[in-house]
Amino acid sequence: MNYFAGLFDAEGYVTLAHSGAFHIATEMANEPIPNLFKENFGGSMYTRQRINRKKTWCWKTNSTDEVIHFIDSISPFSLVKKEQLILLKQYLDHRREDRGRLRKGFITSISACKQPRIRSFRFAQVKTIESPDANFFEWFAGFLDGDGCFTLYESNRQFQGQILAHNTIPEVIKYIKLHIDGTVTQQKILFGNGHAIKQALQIFAKIFFPLSK
Repeated sequence: MNYFAGLFDAEGYVTLAHSGAFHIATEMANEPIPNLFKENFGGSMYTRQRINRKKTWCWKTNSTDEVIHFIDSISPFSLVKKEQLILLKQYLDHRREDRGRLRKGFITSISACKQPRIRSFRFAQVKTIESPDANFFEWFAGFLDGDGCFTLYESNRQFQGQILAHNTIPEVIKYIKLHIDGTVTQQKILFGNGHAIKQALQIFAKIFFPLSK
């Protein structure tokens, strides 16, 4: 489950609407991964094609039983989305007749969990203090499949690899930094939605390692 938790931390969504509708979902440009969620947790698959964007595959479930099963399975291993998942389950644990008056508070709490809590970049200077174990690497593999990339290049007649993990939530980069040595940087990225251009701040963890020819 660590792998699924890492993937969901990178590409998952927890949604509770004012209408009372709720769902959990993932969206990726790689079809097999959302299929893994469907095979293990039920739900449904569909595709999305936005203008000037890659085709994506989405997994989604809004079944109460499936959502609760997913939360029970994933939340113990999740880092980024744990609080959102627990809050949604707490909401669903209430009787239907009570949810209406409690909904606004739960929506506010879930939205607050999606905001970065670390305001200072000083954490980037922390040293690796925790030895990574199998659980970390399983989580990290899932996270990289969602929010990571790999590059291989030649420098001074030697091949080197670079693993790049990125996320808008600094806490997750700090977690990676505490387990694997690397360089953390900040970068502003411009992205477009139709004619609107917005600016986002993301934090990148770069990990370099030598590879033999």
